Amino acid sequence: MLACLPVAAAHATATQEADCRIGIYHLQDRSDVDIGLGNDAHLRWRRKDGTSGELTETPDKTWTSTFGWTSRADGKRVAFSECGKGEITFAGVKGQRILLNTTDTHFQSGGVSLAGRLVMPKDSEREDDQPGERAESGRCEQHRAGKRFEDQSGG
Repeated sequence: MLACLPVAAAHATATQEADCRIGIYHLQDRSDVDIGLGNDAHLRWRRKDGTSGELTETPDKTWTSTFGWTSRADGKRVAFSECGKGEITFAGVKGQRILLNTTDTHFQSGGVSLAGRLVMPKDSEREDDQPGERAESGRCEQHRAGKRFEDQSGG
């Protein structure tokens, strides 16, 4: 996934890297939840089905959630482990942070300076591979979205 944002978003990136809770977590129910920065001292969560909410920390260091962008409580509680463990409990379901490789880039498009970040799971490709095509012993392999396709036609 390549995200393009205005260069002014560099501050958000620095803050994000300082907060170890920010990231994508794979839950035991085989779903994923993305935890990101919110406004002020809040965090935001998002799921692949489009559901989202705002997290607010409580005095006992757990977090309560609201529906989407409303202030209505949704009953979800979230807890994070110590930073080094990378664990979460999201609405009663335990999960583990997904380790990611990130590559930052800056470029011009239509006279506007843009910044982007390519984010891929660490195990999606070998570290020495580059996305795209590479030749290996007469075979051509293409890597797309973490899947490998081989052309063994020899041509």
